[in-house]
Amino acid sequence: MRSTAVIPLLAVVAAAAVGGRIEAIRTVQVRLNNTVTSFARRNPRRPVSEAVLRDAALSDAVLSDAVLGPVLESIHRSVADLDDELGRLARLSEDEATELVRALEAFETTARTFRRALGEAVEAVEAIGDGGSCGLAMDWMGSVGYVSCSLPGKLSGIVPLDLEPVASRAAKRLALVWDDCHELTEMACLGDERDVPTDDASVIGRIFTPIRRALDRLGRRIDAAATRPKPSMVVDASFGRLSDAVEAAADALNGVHNLTEADAVRFVDTLGSLEARWTSVFGKLSRAKEQLLRRRRPCAHRDLWASALRWLRQFDASFASLSGTVALLVPPGSRRRALDATTHFSAVFSGHENLASRPSDFHVLCHPSGATLRGLP
Repeated sequence: MRSTAVIPLLAVVAAAAVGGRIEAIRTVQVRLNNTVTSFARRNPRRPVSEAVLRDAALSDAVLSDAVLGPVLESIHRSVADLDDELGRLARLSEDEATELVRALEAFETTARTFRRALGEAVEAVEAIGDGGSCGLAMDWMGSVGYVSCSLPGKLSGIVPLDLEPVASRAAKRLALVWDDCHELTEMACLGDERDVPTDDASVIGRIFTPIRRALDRLGRRIDAAATRPKPSMVVDASFGRLSDAVEAAADALNGVHNLTEADAVRFVDTLGSLEARWTSVFGKLSRAKEQLLRRRRPCAHRDLWASALRWLRQFDASFASLSGTVALLVPPGSRRRALDATTHFSAVFSGHENLASRPSDFHVLCHPSGATLRGLP
């Protein structure tokens, strides 16, 4: 999986550590709450003017067909590729059909949650013109993502996303930027001017460059594994391309923040088109699973991930010990405006006993008022 889009949202994603370091995440969460509460007492929240929202809005270039058009076209091509691969199902053996069914079941879960996230994003973006904010964050290490939207006077639209796990090599690279991210988090909370770049782009580059490089390397490993001539991986390459297309769409959504009403309308139209394409993909996967289930014969239980996604075995086994991440979302523009207007902090962690386990998720969203607005156990 690769993340190559330049994200105009300052989303600091820091790897917390391994094993028993979940307590460290909780400690950071408490520190964020306390720091934000202290800041709120010293800096009461002021109304957000239309000028501020307009200044923070994405430019037309970011929302233009030149940027979003290729995202939709990429998904269209991926659907065509998947059509071609599904046409080869008749040549699969019974064991291979069983394996593919399990892969489809896992992918179907991702499809369903992604569609829900798109629906939530559409609803949230429609309200952006009234002074809200919307962001989509991916927790690459913990195979969890979420959409969070802060609307005037309330919080809504937190949707967990079940994503395929990524290699521990990428997660370890994320850990290398933990110290920088943690320092930047404290500075942003306190409004400290020390060594904090004034240009959001420089901050994004500093934090995300090593992440993108690690994920690019991971993507090449996935591509290499998916193209090996193994009958059991007949459709893995298409699934990989489709996942890349979905990730590109998620990156585009990541830039949706503080839109003007006119831009929100344009982006809602784009999301509607994307959702229609994804619905088509989801239907194809569901029908393929039904066809394969009719061919399936009873067999001994095998681990879902190990049997359906064999290339995961290429990855470092230490992935199973990774414990979670901490994410900080700050809207574009000045730190003071971000803190006064729509800053929200989110601490997310997920535990994994092994690759087959479902992650146990915990989401807390904090606001400059210091109040915990909503927690999802």
